[in-house]
Amino acid sequence: MQAGILKSDLSVGDIIGHAIIWIILSIVTCGLALFVFPYYMARFIISRTIVVDASGMRIGRLECTIDLASIIGNIVIWAIISIVTLGFGYIIFMYKIYAHCLNHTKITAA
Repeated sequence: MQAGILKSDLSVGDIIGHAIIWIILSIVTCGLALFVFPYYMARFIISRTIVVDASGMRIGRLECTIDLASIIGNIVIWAIISIVTLGFGYIIFMYKIYAHCLNHTKITAA
C-alpha cells in the first residue's frame, strides 16, 4: 500500500462563505441548525483534503459521504441528550460527529 500525506485545500474565502451560510441558517432556524452544523463543518473540511505521496504528487482526495438523511437519527437522539443534560451531552456529541464523518469518508482517485 502506498503511504500518503493529507493536505487541506481549504481557503479563507471558502471558510468565510461557509460561515456566512451557517450564520444565516442559524438565525432563520432559531439555532436548530447548530445541531446539524458540526456534521457539515467536518464534511466541508474533509472533502477539501487531498492525499499526496512523498514526492508531492496528488494520488487522491477524501470524500465524506454524509447527508441529512444519514445523520437525522443521530441529531434527534443527541439533541434530546443535550437538552436533558443541560448541554453537557453536546461535548460527547462532538466526538461522535467526527467519528461518524470519518466512518463515512473514502479516498477517491485524483
